Amino acid sequence: MRIKNSLLYALLVSLFSLPMHSFSKEVLVEGIAAVVNGRPILLSEFEQAWKIRLEGLKGKVSNEEILRKNLINRMVMLKLQEESAENNGIRVNERELNASIDLIARNNKLSLKEFYLQVEKQGLSISSFRENIRQQVIAQRLQNQLFGNRVRITKTEIDEVLKREKQINDPFEYQIKNLLVRPEKNIQQSWDQAHKKILQIRASVIEGQSFNEALALYSNSNEAFNDVNLPWLDASSMPDAFHKAVAKLEKLQLSEPIKTGRGYFLLQLVNKQYKQKVQSFRYRLERILLALGSYDELAAIKAEQEIHAHLQNKPNSFAELAKIFSKDNYANSGGKTDWLKVGEIQPLLAAQLNAQSVSKTLHKVLLPQGWLLYRIVDKESYDASEESIRQNVRQRLTYLKVQEEYEDFLRNLRARSAVQINI
Repeated sequence: MRIKNSLLYALLVSLFSLPMHSFSKEVLVEGIAAVVNGRPILLSEFEQAWKIRLEGLKGKVSNEEILRKNLINRMVMLKLQEESAENNGIRVNERELNASIDLIARNNKLSLKEFYLQVEKQGLSISSFRENIRQQVIAQRLQNQLFGNRVRITKTEIDEVLKREKQINDPFEYQIKNLLVRPEKNIQQSWDQAHKKILQIRASVIEGQSFNEALALYSNSNEAFNDVNLPWLDASSMPDAFHKAVAKLEKLQLSEPIKTGRGYFLLQLVNKQYKQKVQSFRYRLERILLALGSYDELAAIKAEQEIHAHLQNKPNSFAELAKIFSKDNYANSGGKTDWLKVGEIQPLLAAQLNAQSVSKTLHKVLLPQGWLLYRIVDKESYDASEESIRQNVRQRLTYLKVQEEYEDFLRNLRARSAVQINI
């Protein structure tokens, strides 16, 4: 059994760009690698990231200068995204991070302990892996909050995609890596230069350069540099052009360059297997929403403490408390929900629910609407293969519609920010 989830899809199929920019040649400020809108990136942070990058590449680097330049620019973009996320009220606490990583481990059919062992085998420390996941979750939430509500995917659009893919009838699913070379300008000369560059990269990899090093040196996409958490993708989970290319490959082979509206892609097939049944869960909850419009953070903490104390004295008083405190449509029903499938639940809550069991324990998660307190009344598994396919299509279509806007947002964010790079 295998549990697919939107977090993995977004994290690892995502192709959004972290643009490269000119590199400052100013004298090194002692202990500071860069300053981003007044916030420092410490030299020790950069050196730690550099050490991790080298370990991921097994120490094989053909152009250290370019690799270091790309790394510091990536760290700058991550810092800018974190700042923007904070300004939009987006944070990831330890409990939310643990739930996200636990979900990734389950998707890989491993316990958390086994999964962390795999992480270390890839040359990554647990702390750096957790920080990487935290940053990617923040980026995903920022993208969803800024642009997700603008996109509407209809049932007809999904049905049309599934009709085309049904004719393909591919029984396999794939793990792939992708490298993007983007033209500097949307003119034919730039496109020709991008095509020439990706052909040169392909030739270098065939001659022996590792694909991971090529990603680190040349790619304009936010691609993973290790094999720890690559998802299994079927035809419904990737663009048609990607699937046609990957379906012809053997393990570790490279595709020919694939031209898209964003640039030229080069794919590497990491692995493939027959499709697995997708197992998912559905839940019945008791919930209390401390809505942002009614509670600030201090008021929410006080209300939570009061609810906890009341439940300790009267464990069966949840319905009464929901009617008093909750500010949503479930209040009148005493906070009780009907059966909810994962696709009907906000991704952050779904990630936590997946790692939790039926109990009287009161859990908490911060959603865009406010602080949600909840208990799991019932939880059961069911075959969600067809449902998962439709969800994959929806996510892919949503991603394609918001991606260009998000990339423009990142470029503009970088352009209007005060950035000083000292290395």
